[in-house]
Amino acid sequence: MHFSESDAIRRRRLKSIAKQSIQGRLWSSFGACMIPVAINFAAGLIPADLYVLPIQGTDGWVSLSGIVISLLVALFVLGPLSVGVAGFFLERLKNPSHPVSMLSVCDCFGAGYWRLVLGMSISQALMIFPTIITTAAMLFGGWAFSMNAFSVSTSTSTPDVIFSLLVLGSLVLMLFLSIKLLFVPFLLIDAKEMTAREAIRESFRLSRGRVVELIVLSLSFALWALLTALPSVSSLFPFGLLGYLAAIYYYPYLNATRAAYYVEFSSISTPVPEEVAAHE
Repeated sequence: MHFSESDAIRRRRLKSIAKQSIQGRLWSSFGACMIPVAINFAAGLIPADLYVLPIQGTDGWVSLSGIVISLLVALFVLGPLSVGVAGFFLERLKNPSHPVSMLSVCDCFGAGYWRLVLGMSISQALMIFPTIITTAAMLFGGWAFSMNAFSVSTSTSTPDVIFSLLVLGSLVLMLFLSIKLLFVPFLLIDAKEMTAREAIRESFRLSRGRVVELIVLSLSFALWALLTALPSVSSLFPFGLLGYLAAIYYYPYLNATRAAYYVEFSSISTPVPEEVAAHE
């Protein structure tokens, strides 16, 4: 597949802008990224071994209380915080001389909080929707069934093949939706006059014709992502330390680049009026 030179040039230019926006402010930028991570970690410490549901045909189980806790935290805390993080990096780009506290990400719990909850909840629901059928099959069809789907065997049954295709299709659809919904947090914080539904529609529009470009952008961070995963792969001192050091730069760099792309695309695009979009 051929990628136009303009896309590559734009990617280098916007990445350069992103690097400049976090230069000299790396620790506060990293701190802003870690606030949702810290809250998610704290939520994971809540006992979740009550009301367990056994997985049919296996010795495994699923914690219903854990699912409920994770869902509540994702909807009412992590969703709005992702908007706060987007706003932090957006402010850094638009007003580089203006000091921004990493605690400003928590401003999302102020005025307009429920609008952010609604917008991010709809986005998350859209992204996880393709996995609902797959998850249901794993829970009620048995974990062993899903494992057979990925085993290398000449005797693989037709249901296992169908299940494999279902999982692959859901992953592809999730990737597509994650790209189309990439700008929702930025729109929710930057265009406060937009409703949650309008922000989602506008994110779809901003990414129209740019899905491949945004996928390539994500792939350009693959090495950074692999480095940050080193601590979970190896506990050896050099590898673990390298992973943690990479994370300090990777997360601010990634979020600042996404903010730069949002500013770029929104500045060269004209929003579609509500009444016009309704007739498209």
